[in-house]
Amino acid sequence: MEKKLTDRLDFSEWRHPHHKDSLTMTKSQMIQSQVSNDTGRSLMEISITRISDELGGKAVFGHRVQSKQELVNHIREGLPYQSLRHMMARYGIVNEEIVKPIGISVATIKRRKPQDRLSASASNNLLCLAQITTLASEVLGSEEKATRWLHKSNRSLSGDTPLSRLDTAIGYKEVEAILQRIAYGVFS
Repeated sequence: MEKKLTDRLDFSEWRHPHHKDSLTMTKSQMIQSQVSNDTGRSLMEISITRISDELGGKAVFGHRVQSKQELVNHIREGLPYQSLRHMMARYGIVNEEIVKPIGISVATIKRRKPQDRLSASASNNLLCLAQITTLASEVLGSEEKATRWLHKSNRSLSGDTPLSRLDTAIGYKEVEAILQRIAYGVFS
């Protein structure tokens, strides 16, 4: 049975590999497995509706996206170009900053019409950006703080901005890990 994105992780059956009767985890195992904010909500448990809202929500899709499968279908057919513009406006991202993470050229961005669709690949990349911005907003407490954080150079990223690292899967995981450490209270 496939786990829904909103399902919580359960550690009641977790056992430390070296201690068969132990139910304790190290801090790094906790960060890797489940990081919870002060409300107890898993940070990896980002709802589909929250991500679809990041992508423009009802204004872009014409209705509220309710399921993972529906979001997958939108990604496969190509997200509306309005989703890209919405994300750029919401987080103060300029054309030159979005080129690498999304994988389209500035010229393509400029000539797109609002009713056009992104490619499936660009749509998937935009989804990854939406997941990071949602997580950053939750961890840092607001969209404004998330916006500043995305644009600010970060020592953990060798001075790069988190936004500039989202052009590869490795960079995405680095940025996600930094947000998880911040949520856990580790200086990052």
